[in-house]
Amino acid sequence: MGPLRRAPPLSYTFQSILISLVTVFAALASLLLTIVLFLPLSFIRFFLSFPLALLKSNNAIKLEGRRRTILIIGASHGIGRSILEQYSHDADTSIVAVARDKQALEDARSEIRTSFSAKAEIHIETLDIANTLASQVHSTLEEWQGRYGHFTHFYAVAGTIANVNRWSIVSQS
Repeated sequence: MGPLRRAPPLSYTFQSILISLVTVFAALASLLLTIVLFLPLSFIRFFLSFPLALLKSNNAIKLEGRRRTILIIGASHGIGRSILEQYSHDADTSIVAVARDKQALEDARSEIRTSFSAKAEIHIETLDIANTLASQVHSTLEEWQGRYGHFTHFYAVAGTIANVNRWSIVSQS
């Protein structure tokens, strides 16, 4: 037989008991905090967000009856072209497609009209947003708003635009 095993010292036993009690206390405190604070807050958040979700769905229904005017900058290729295709199915939509290359936009519009049976009005405008002064971009956007109406959606997926908010081209309602 091997050597006899000795019993641990009393201080080690008390230390283990103390660690176990602290662990149980922390678990109980966590449970109490969950029951008293987090669970009620979760219920409040759920019941407050539920009516808000209903209101949001009603607004979405309301928007379906209203005509949308969408401005897509960079609509001839890539992401902008995909956005153009997505909105082209809705008859209550007027789309202003913008890019540097007018021919590419016209090709995209004709392909979308034939391949996707587009119902939306698709208007073509040209603008090189990366090489145009911000004041000129601003005046051009204001001119388009006068021509096509206030933009309800605005997608800038080409070039760079500094401080879109100061132009106030997208309705806040």
